Amino acid sequence: MPCFRRQIVTHLRYLAVAGDWPQALQCYQRALCAQLSEMLVRFKDHPAAARDCFATGVTALSVAQAIGRLREAMSGGALPNAISSAGLRLLQQVGRALRHASKAKFTKTAWVARALRSRALEAMRNTVAPQEIEKLTRVVVASETLRCDLMTARMLIHGGRSAFRS
Repeated sequence: MPCFRRQIVTHLRYLAVAGDWPQALQCYQRALCAQLSEMLVRFKDHPAAARDCFATGVTALSVAQAIGRLREAMSGGALPNAISSAGLRLLQQVGRALRHASKAKFTKTAWVARALRSRALEAMRNTVAPQEIEKLTRVVVASETLRCDLMTARMLIHGGRSAFRS
């Protein structure tokens, strides 16, 4: 189980900063599902460990997809500079929060995602360009999804131990 958790967090951190993130996300999803199925078979006689492993895997997959959604929303143009730079800072903070996972770091990062969502909503109210509104809508959805997933990941941390740390 510790090796499984270590692999999850290492690759999640990479997704937040990877240059070729679409390919990295696909590889991560496939590898995580394969590893998760192996772990569940290994823990078939230990239901508590299997539940913990499954919860960790599903949450990690959801966080990875949220990171991918935010990366996709940030790609291309038509976003105000303030939103683009805030999105990049959020992705960097996600990577830092995953390095030494704790409830406090996940909560703080979730608040940063919430702030990005609020900024993007405000920018939507102040624009009339349909392309910019569409891009900002994607940022709103992506940042809120990431916020929710980080809060879920935060709930998996028990007694100072993390579902993502060994």
